Amino acid sequence: MPTPTSINPRQAVQVDQYGNYYYKGSNYGDIEFPIQPEDQQTIDQFLGVPAMSDTIDGGPLPAPSSVTVSVLDGTGTYNQATTTSTDLEQLGFDVVGTGYTPSVASQSETLVTYSQRNPVDLAAAQAVADSISGAVTLAYGPTTDGADVTVTTGSQLSVNPPTAPTAPSSTAPVVSTSVPTSTPTTTTTTPPSDEAFSAPTSDDEPLTPWDPRSCITSGGEGP
Repeated sequence: MPTPTSINPRQAVQVDQYGNYYYKGSNYGDIEFPIQPEDQQTIDQFLGVPAMSDTIDGGPLPAPSSVTVSVLDGTGTYNQATTTSTDLEQLGFDVVGTGYTPSVASQSETLVTYSQRNPVDLAAAQAVADSISGAVTLAYGPTTDGADVTVTTGSQLSVNPPTAPTAPSSTAPVVSTSVPTSTPTTTTTTPPSDEAFSAPTSDDEPLTPWDPRSCITSGGEGP
């Protein structure tokens, strides 16, 4: 029987430890939050695309400077929308407005919404979501201030730091005709912790041995 040695990606999540999660006044019991950047890394691995790629066509995501973003404070945390917008601007995004929206729960996901159902706007939202760590989810929905994408801040949110510039070499560059065999890595930050949730689960697990051949009723090998 074959024994696969590859990795089986799975979604990384955080599990509510209290079992009484209230969302908009209703008790939903035990819940799980998806966690970035681990979840996007799992999707990229499953699709076989490099990091920071458009998961629709595999091409590069739009440049941050081409994406307009608005930020809404969704938790009531002092200055959260302003701080988040400043951090996104440092990554190159064009922030066009900030605001406030009532909190939906004591622990909440950061929501990245796009208002048009087309690959361009979805890619813009993905570019923003890929720049945030913590409990983050994409959604089709209204945006504010005429922005391509609106970020509604949640209770577990941190914007990834800008990538440090590479120091110029003091020697002349060497021209190479070889093809790179590895994909570039991106700089991310550790998702913020929340005592109401367990630590994020692993985003991969080894495959167990399996036999893809069918079986017959008597227990032997099938066709």
